[in-house]
Amino acid sequence: MHNTGQTVNGDPSVADADIDTAEAWDLYTGNPNMVIAVVDTGVNYNHPDLAANARVNPGEIAGNSVDDDGNGFVDDVRG
Repeated sequence: MHNTGQTVNGDPSVADADIDTAEAWDLYTGNPNMVIAVVDTGVNYNHPDLAANARVNPGEIAGNSVDDDGNGFVDDVRG
């Protein structure tokens, strides 16, 4: 939510590569006409808060470029 360039579990980040939540809060808190959407482009499955809890699809073989479980998605091992 507020990226200061911190490193988490050896994974570095880029300062201010965030969604500017703090800045938006100051501008739009209490506005009943404000609509918010978040577009998520991925997950770091190695992050210490997620690593032990991320679902693994047992019907899929990672990296073989085949939809092994027949669900319409190729190599969807995690998620």
